[in-house]
Amino acid sequence: MRKFLLFVLVILLVFSSTIVFAEEGDIIHTGLKKLFKASDNYKGLSEAILSGVDKSLFYREDLNGNYVNIMAEENAQLDYLSKALAKANIDVTDSEALIEFVQREDVINALKDITEGKNPDYPDVLYKFEEIPNVGKKEEYYGPDAKIEVEKQDMGVLEKGSKYVGAIKINDLDDGVYKIIALDGPLSKVYEDDNFPSSKEYNPSEDFVVLKEDSSFSNFVKYVYLFKMNDGKIESYNEFVVDENEISLPPTLLEENTNYIGPVKGTTDGTTQFTKLGFENYTFKYKKAEEIIPIPIENSKIDNLSDSIVSGTEIQASPGECLLLVAVDNEDKVVGYSRFILTEEQIKGITPVQFEISPEKGNKPNTTMVKGITLENENNKWMYAIGKDLEAPVLDKVYPGAKDYTLGTDIKANTNEILIIFETDSTGKVKRFGKAKLDENVIKASLAKDLILDTNFRGPVKGNEAGTTKFEFLYYEDLKFIYFVSEEEMSPPEMDSTVNVATGKSIEMDGTSTKDMEIFKANDPILKSDTGFIKYIQIIAID
Repeated sequence: MRKFLLFVLVILLVFSSTIVFAEEGDIIHTGLKKLFKASDNYKGLSEAILSGVDKSLFYREDLNGNYVNIMAEENAQLDYLSKALAKANIDVTDSEALIEFVQREDVINALKDITEGKNPDYPDVLYKFEEIPNVGKKEEYYGPDAKIEVEKQDMGVLEKGSKYVGAIKINDLDDGVYKIIALDGPLSKVYEDDNFPSSKEYNPSEDFVVLKEDSSFSNFVKYVYLFKMNDGKIESYNEFVVDENEISLPPTLLEENTNYIGPVKGTTDGTTQFTKLGFENYTFKYKKAEEIIPIPIENSKIDNLSDSIVSGTEIQASPGECLLLVAVDNEDKVVGYSRFILTEEQIKGITPVQFEISPEKGNKPNTTMVKGITLENENNKWMYAIGKDLEAPVLDKVYPGAKDYTLGTDIKANTNEILIIFETDSTGKVKRFGKAKLDENVIKASLAKDLILDTNFRGPVKGNEAGTTKFEFLYYEDLKFIYFVSEEEMSPPEMDSTVNVATGKSIEMDGTSTKDMEIFKANDPILKSDTGFIKYIQIIAID
């Protein structure tokens, strides 16, 4: 079983890389009293193994300065795996089942616990250097470069941060150079040559952020190490165990819809607003900046706050700005907050210049049209939008749903709709606009019904007098008739529209036929012309 499990472990390590061991460190052999450095790629290690030395005397240093007996670690992990596989009824000939088993989080953690000496069933894996059997002195392995352990000292007084959320500060420090770092776990030892790349220089009494603003501020523990430096080496250190009771905390996070609604567009160009504000009996204020504004500390005061605002108060703003909304008590101490990075959708844009338009009836039923306006820039174009609830356009922005338009062409329309005509650049960005509400006076109605040949009329035929014509039959629901004469074809009239009687002529009836209808004066020379003529006549039934 042991050889097979070794094969299984190799397969799993190569193909799934899921077994978590300590990071590589220097290796010592207590029999040879020899050091194999990781930085030298363990030079000489393979030769030592092949020479037949006692493999149970190899120890690997971990990140905390402790030493793992490599063979004891292997035996313990193999023993654990053999028992765990048997308990889980895993078929050891099924490679997929084996891989899935070793990828389980509980198995990974169990193997890691063995390496870190946390499993009491396997006590002979992890050692402090001085506890290793027959280890001798450290200098025997490291020579004059042996690590020098640094003494922990009671230096500095820990306090909550006063400037940033999630911070601490350390007071009452002697003069000197300091570095600081926050770790998730404790260090067992600190050596003067230890290097912590993520550590930062620290000035006494300044804020040091332990947790970022977006972290959870409950149920956490961090280990903060303060190092006093001397000529680039650690001279002494202190450890501070930090939880939510030791760091500066944020105020209550205001809830959207419960405490505020917004930010949304204001009614004035370049403004935003909140349409609801409420948090117990507290007052609302805000701060605005081009850079990210740090979240304030609970019950702290903030510089450069605005005057009090209420729902509907308009705030001058620009896209990309940071807006910090705070609820404050009567001493201006912050008790609640929310922070926003403003977008174009939350700010009313600049309204373009507006010009006058005078829509008029289109050519077809239920249409309107616009003409008689001129582009300010010949490279621009006309566009339009029509509807009942149209937002105002924004300068240099494309208007949603706008369509290209040629002046004088029909636009389908209904009464009470809003028509906007835009002058835009070639890409559709609005430069100026005209706007009008449409009524029945500017929308062509349905056309009057056509009179039907033989049903409503028969003719025309020559009249009795020179220059006249007449209809042998003309009738429509006992209505009167009027006619118009034109050199050009005339558009059909709209149903129920008012006819300008003064420009037409009434038709006199003789029963169901008409009397003579004058087209030309009797002495008009065109009647004797050899070239002939064309006239258009339109008969309209009116009430």
